[in-house]
Amino acid sequence: MSVAMQGEGHWRRGPVITAVALATAAVVVGGLAIRSPGVATSHGAVTNGGVWVTAAQQGLMGRLNVDAAELDARLTSTGDGVEILQSGYHVLETGPNGMVPINTATVTRQKAVSYLPGTRVALGGDRVVLVSPDGRVWILSLDEAAAFSPQAVEPIHQASGGPPTVTVSTRGTVFLLDGDQLLTFPFTPIAARTTGEDPITVSGVSTQEEMLQMTAVGESPVILDSENRQLRIGEEAVVHDLDQDNFIPSVTAVLQQPAPASEDVAVATEEALLLVPMDGGPAEKIDSGGTGEPAPPAQSKGCFYGAWSQSARYIRACEGSAPVVEAVDGADPLGTLVLRVNSGLVVLNDQELGPCWRIADDMTRIDDWAADQAILTGETGETGETGEIARAATDPEVGIPGASVVGLVDPSRPIRRPAL
Repeated sequence: MSVAMQGEGHWRRGPVITAVALATAAVVVGGLAIRSPGVATSHGAVTNGGVWVTAAQQGLMGRLNVDAAELDARLTSTGDGVEILQSGYHVLETGPNGMVPINTATVTRQKAVSYLPGTRVALGGDRVVLVSPDGRVWILSLDEAAAFSPQAVEPIHQASGGPPTVTVSTRGTVFLLDGDQLLTFPFTPIAARTTGEDPITVSGVSTQEEMLQMTAVGESPVILDSENRQLRIGEEAVVHDLDQDNFIPSVTAVLQQPAPASEDVAVATEEALLLVPMDGGPAEKIDSGGTGEPAPPAQSKGCFYGAWSQSARYIRACEGSAPVVEAVDGADPLGTLVLRVNSGLVVLNDQELGPCWRIADDMTRIDDWAADQAILTGETGETGETGEIARAATDPEVGIPGASVVGLVDPSRPIRRPAL
């Protein structure tokens, strides 16, 4: 991918996509999917225009309405190591010992699902992938994941060594690297019927787990092998030597998040964003203007995004335009910047301190975690017109142990508490 050149380091080709067009394209009408006999619907194809973000130090997670530039839902999340995975209306809160599906319509947690400590979770489309520390891999639908038990469900794959490297495409195709064997599990309407294709041997790939990352660009896997300074692109694992780009990745280099099909894949290091053509050819390098810890890059609707903690820098690079490379206004150098993506919407979030920025548009800062509504924690109560119930998440029926659940409360109405 290239854009118009405006001096050294700027891109050279492609149609202009304005910020207004991006904002307009990002607005998708949310609501209930209409069902009729004989018509199948996909919840993954719709969105309420929200991206879930976190403020870990405040013990909060919430849904950011990107168009309105405000948080329209909040839940407490006080457990350590909690992360958010999202794909349309499908949202999972994951922690070291389990995960909790979030009902985004009522903004409440469903029953917690336990797994072995150290299990990795990935979400793509409406497919959930669990990778246990002993190398077992499960591919589940959302409904199956909500009732998952590792003792009751046969894994779809058992790795030969430690846990394999796994990614899920935005359509739900699973790619798995077990040693030097690359396996593909195409999306099937029924998760239980998922079967793998014949593996492909990826010769010479690193055997060190910490040196490998994998993502999906459309239905093509991409492996970052930091030890050998290579990308392995596509199901044929075509080698792209990063040395030729004068771009030597360390273990801190990160691949982009899974995204729809694109001409390029992004890699970030402490100082720059590199765009590597999926079909070969020279890469394009964009310096960030500082040195910091890179977040996994994102791409959506013809634009690439990079962000760096410590230096508090960001990059927005769109087809047909010179890249924007600036400091994040108001960012704390002690925070941790991440790029949150959902249904084509991209926001920048300090996941520790909570502020968010509309990185795809005008970098408007949103930090309205302290809402006018009261927040209930640790007690059961009816919350005015919302009718939501706030309960302590130490109840295994509610959430990950150590976390709490809240509802947004109408402060003008009394809270009715159960009799003692």
